[in-house]
Amino acid sequence: MTKSRSGRIATTVLLSSARPPHDVKRQSLPERAFSGGRHQKTFPLSGATLSVDSLRHTRNNCAPMREDFRHWERVTVRWGDMDSMGHVNNAVYFTYLESARISYFDALEIGKYRESDRHGPALVSVTCHFRRQVRYPATLDVGIRVSEIRRRSLVFVHEIYRCGADEIVADGTSIMAWVDYAVGKAIPLPDPLPQIILRFEWIRPTLAQPS
Repeated sequence: MTKSRSGRIATTVLLSSARPPHDVKRQSLPERAFSGGRHQKTFPLSGATLSVDSLRHTRNNCAPMREDFRHWERVTVRWGDMDSMGHVNNAVYFTYLESARISYFDALEIGKYRESDRHGPALVSVTCHFRRQVRYPATLDVGIRVSEIRRRSLVFVHEIYRCGADEIVADGTSIMAWVDYAVGKAIPLPDPLPQIILRFEWIRPTLAQPS
């Protein structure tokens, strides 16, 4: 663990893919409902890129907002997620983030773009900043979006809110590389994937310059 300038604790870990918990509630695919607060809208996966200004309120100093996220994963906190301190254990948040990444890729139907069964995403790194304690019972909304598209990887932003509220309990980032599993090396993203992500996201991700 390391301490940020603001004094909050940030944890960086390496994780491998695992099956999501049984109590994760998924939305229908390929369409996703934006379940942030009072909003209940469904938008198709395909279509033109939407204007950020038409979808979001005026931001102040880039403060976190639910409207930043198109894709959401709703998670029900289990009794077993808590530790001896009576709140959700820090390590469990990484499982919540993992479930959101998996469902994000499901929404994009990335299996269509894999050039081989040996190719696919792999987690490189993940960080989480713990803002508020969460205790059972609780339901959380995990927002996820791609903030940067690189040649061989994607950078994700995660934010976790209490269900139906604007209170953020945790946030972080992760990097997923596109990997050839047989040789254990990162390879370029499939050609269609960057354009699929650009059409999907409400906030246009940064496109890294080719090296």
